[in-house]
Amino acid sequence: MNKIQIMQYRLIGIEETAKCLGLNKQTLYNWISQKKIEYIKIRGAIRFDVAKLEEWIKQSTIDPQCTVKNKSISLKIQPKTKNGRVKKVKPAFGTNEWSVATLNFLNGCSNNCKYCYARYRKTCLKTKTTNNWKTEVLQKTIPKKYKKYEGTVMFPSTHDITLDHLNESLLVIERILQPGNDILLVSKPRLECIKAICEKFKNYKSKILFRFTIGSADSKVLKFWEPKAPDFNERLSCLKYNTPHNLSQVIR
Repeated sequence: MNKIQIMQYRLIGIEETAKCLGLNKQTLYNWISQKKIEYIKIRGAIRFDVAKLEEWIKQSTIDPQCTVKNKSISLKIQPKTKNGRVKKVKPAFGTNEWSVATLNFLNGCSNNCKYCYARYRKTCLKTKTTNNWKTEVLQKTIPKKYKKYEGTVMFPSTHDITLDHLNESLLVIERILQPGNDILLVSKPRLECIKAICEKFKNYKSKILFRFTIGSADSKVLKFWEPKAPDFNERLSCLKYNTPHNLSQVIR
């Protein structure tokens, strides 16, 4: 392996990997000895490739066993072992409680929320820092089309819908809706963004559900935790604006 190939790797150690995965170091050592996780050994030192680690995390995500579509519940067939017994499956949690898939197109978020899990994970993997997370960067070219999913699609999940990339957000929403998908839009609502979405997709009312993050009625509290996000009055204005447009919404 030449030097150019080696430089393509971004490696982190045991302590950083354990912190990123939410494990203690002994558990991670056990996984290594049991060959449950891929690692690199360089002269006795154990290292993890960040790109491989991110892919492994994605592949380890458990699909929900129950999805809601058109207000009816469809159950997937429970997997069975060779002897016919039903396998124990963990209940859906996190974003899987709301959707069967999450889609994003940005790395970073200008709202720069202090509690953001996506920011925490990226800083652990050293692909972002707490200082440059607020700089939004396109992850890749926006796909020309998305597939038809069996349930609701959540967009976005690792960033908000912001003015900096409003046009790109509208394009992604349009392409998610084109094959007939139901979409859950999750964001700290900014009035200009919500107006643009309501106007452009007024013919897709039955397919769109907003999940607005309100957080607190105290704008000072919001300013502390979500430095660049809208204040309470603007979020409340989004709720008031959205209601007469008959678009479904939930708040948190």
